[in-house]
Amino acid sequence: MNFPQQPGSPGSPYGSPGGFGPAAPQAPNPYGPSPSYAPPAVYGYAPPQQYGAQVSLAEGPAGSGGLALRWVALGSFVATFLSLAVAFLIAGVADESNDVAAGFAAVLMMAWIPLSVVYFVTALVWIYKSWEMIPAAFRVTASGKRVSPGAAVGFLFIPGFNVFYWNFVCAGGLCDALNNVLAAYGSPRRAPKGFAIACSVLQLVPYVNLTLAPFFWLAWMFMVDSAKAEYARLAAAQRAAAPY
Repeated sequence: MNFPQQPGSPGSPYGSPGGFGPAAPQAPNPYGPSPSYAPPAVYGYAPPQQYGAQVSLAEGPAGSGGLALRWVALGSFVATFLSLAVAFLIAGVADESNDVAAGFAAVLMMAWIPLSVVYFVTALVWIYKSWEMIPAAFRVTASGKRVSPGAAVGFLFIPGFNVFYWNFVCAGGLCDALNNVLAAYGSPRRAPKGFAIACSVLQLVPYVNLTLAPFFWLAWMFMVDSAKAEYARLAAAQRAAAPY
């Protein structure tokens, strides 16, 4: 006795909707293959697909990166330096019997405390914002160490560890991470890692770390902010060129 063939069985004219017989040929897509989106070649060639660039670059920077904070840090440091210099000058040339001059010098001597606090707090916030700006997949140093914004700031509070090790990781690693992003966009701009290492070395030298090193750190902040501004510009250009 011959039984009627079931759909999906060998030789069935119904193909294999049930998954038992050979698969029916698929109709070609009348619209052609689906295009895959890649970041625009801003500098004439496509960015390399490294550190998850395809996904992470689409995220863009998280916030402004605290670009305006460099001016707060510069202003507070200059005010601190000038208040101490003027206070010592007045104390050196004023007559000891001049109570007004002595009082003014004392006020200036005390003013450096809140001004220096503003400087250090601003620098810490700038470090956090700088690391936060970079997509998580790119927060990697040249040695492969991953750094979060919280760790970048938090480890700076560990005595000894901060000066002898973490300054190098935090400052140099920030340049590595930012350079990873810029390279993924195909940009020739780079953050100054060598200058970051020099600043970290100066921070090891007594007295120099309080007098000369802050000037170097401020110059480094401005250099890094220039690279961060380039990253923000490239991210904005990518969003404007995106097809959706």
